[in-house]
Amino acid sequence: MKKFLNLAIVFVLALGFVLVAAPQAVQAESESTPYLAGVAEGAWSWTGSSLTGTPVTGIEVSVDLDASPSPSWLQLLTGGIKIDGPATICHPFRGGQFGWQGEIRQLVEGKWVRLVTTNAWLPDEEGTFTACANASASGTYALFGYYDGPAVPYATCSYNTDAWTAGIGDFDLDQTFDLSFWLFAPDLPAGAQAAYAVLRIDPAGSFTGALTGTGTKYPADHMWSGFIDFLDDNIEFTPEASSVLVRFWAGNCTKDFIISLAQD
Repeated sequence: MKKFLNLAIVFVLALGFVLVAAPQAVQAESESTPYLAGVAEGAWSWTGSSLTGTPVTGIEVSVDLDASPSPSWLQLLTGGIKIDGPATICHPFRGGQFGWQGEIRQLVEGKWVRLVTTNAWLPDEEGTFTACANASASGTYALFGYYDGPAVPYATCSYNTDAWTAGIGDFDLDQTFDLSFWLFAPDLPAGAQAAYAVLRIDPAGSFTGALTGTGTKYPADHMWSGFIDFLDDNIEFTPEASSVLVRFWAGNCTKDFIISLAQD
């Protein structure tokens, strides 16, 4: 009954690296490994060759974070790519446009070692926002990330954020059950603008929809006075969803909420 907002990413790759082999691509995702929806959907692509000129090959692999955990502040954003030689590897990274920082890491003796990663538009601003790194050897790689969008220090906040609450609801009353986030901020003036960003979900991959959004506080005489909703940014989550960490900005204040995603 709820509407999914499908996020599609068209992968356009053009690199200026001096490499012999032609670019190749593989979809390195599987149903057994969930990821945060909308941040880095798409396929791995790589360009490289051995000393003899043989093109580097690659295959998709599952990432087992139980066996080889990543640092706690990182979210796994893609499946793994296993290559048999040095190459420049890239992956679409839509979330990089919205405050996410991407890190391509190599699995080395059970640990994920960070590579120097470039997050940029390729081939230019008409192309696709992409995370790339130079993989110097054969091995298994994956894209991780964390949210590092704008945040206003609490010390500068002029409102009572202790009175703020947030959640998920259907505010449009049209019986379509289009879910969206809402923020209740009673001390903000009517017409105040607000924004949100999804920072993390549990489990990864159980949330689909708008990772960021904006809304306006209802006027004082409205039935939902005190509320700010984000009706243009529909969300959806799967039955196994547990919770989502969301950051809200309003006025000169910011506050994070852990919102339950448990479905009735």
